[in-house]
Amino acid sequence: MPRVALIQVDVSDLETPAQRITQVVQQIRDLKGSCDVVILPELWAIGPFNTSRFHELAGRLDDDLLTLLTTTAREAHVWLHAGSFISGEMDTLTNTAVVISPAGETVATYQKIHLFGFDQGEAEYF
Repeated sequence: MPRVALIQVDVSDLETPAQRITQVVQQIRDLKGSCDVVILPELWAIGPFNTSRFHELAGRLDDDLLTLLTTTAREAHVWLHAGSFISGEMDTLTNTAVVISPAGETVATYQKIHLFGFDQGEAEYF
């Protein structure tokens, strides 16, 4: 039976995305040997309600954060559901989930298509 760890993250403005990323990466590293799968929340790195900064903070899936997470999954030897990220550029932002293998390979991505809010909320941004 696989052992699963869920990491809950405070996505308020009390810390910067960089501080949050550092904290989460350390938590994943600390789980080495104690679980097989680690699951992160949706839009955890920048926060789902930080809409005014979505375009500024959006990254492509080959950016530094994904590279860091693939390295961390390999070091911790865990399957990592890396939550989701805002990816794309300008008018084509997507809410994209990523799964990384214990070998540090991105094995699955999913761009969310059932957006919350119809003509507002997520649907307005993605």
